[in-house]
Amino acid sequence: EGERFERIADRREEIARAFDVATAEDLVLIAGKGHESTIEYADGARPWDDRAATREVIADRFGA
Repeated sequence: EGERFERIADRREEIARAFDVATAEDLVLIAGKGHESTIEYADGARPWDDRAATREVIADRFGA
């Protein structure tokens, strides 16, 4: 951990970090929750949309 991979508990922060470390030649693949509408936590489910979060991160980073 810390050399070959990072552990980030917050999914939005994780998506943002992928764009932080990506270079112009990289492809950022967001996988695993794309079809799900919630994230499960110990205290219950919370609404979540990977696509919306990724769009927000892209807009924040690139103004799109």
